[in-house]
Amino acid sequence: MKDYGTCVKSCPDSKTFAFGASDCKPIPLKGNCNIVTDQGYTTKEIFNICVPSNTDAVGSAVKNQWESIMGNQVASRFWRDIQLCSTAIYISLALGLVYTMMYLYAMSNFAHIIAYIAIAMLELIFVGGMGACLYATTKVQGYGMWITFGSLLFSFLLFNAMMWCYWSKL
Repeated sequence: MKDYGTCVKSCPDSKTFAFGASDCKPIPLKGNCNIVTDQGYTTKEIFNICVPSNTDAVGSAVKNQWESIMGNQVASRFWRDIQLCSTAIYISLALGLVYTMMYLYAMSNFAHIIAYIAIAMLELIFVGGMGACLYATTKVQGYGMWITFGSLLFSFLLFNAMMWCYWSKL
């Protein structure tokens, strides 16, 4: 790409883009800036480089260089993956906004019930985690699962003590 390119102030957005003498800078392999109107191609700017919008509109040498650049780099594979899944990303962002609004509505109308559900879920997580640690002690050698069980038990007791002390404020 750099062998065939020309340094310009802005990327051409149409084939009939007209360049002035002060719009380009000569490069060593190409020489001067003889850019002829109607002989270019539309481009888009990616990281300060004008890349062809349609690689079929350029010559085969430029197309081959572009494909070799885009085919061998981790960054190009990342951007290609982002481009392929952009619809899913947009849908996820929109659904996140919808779910946030639903949660805000639920919090404004059912905050007390949501607090009880959160407390019940924490209790289940503590009890389930302690049960899983006790089961894992039969399968795994060492003291790691006992330490985890002790940490979960301490957290469970501390959480329930705080709940008992501050229940009237809930």
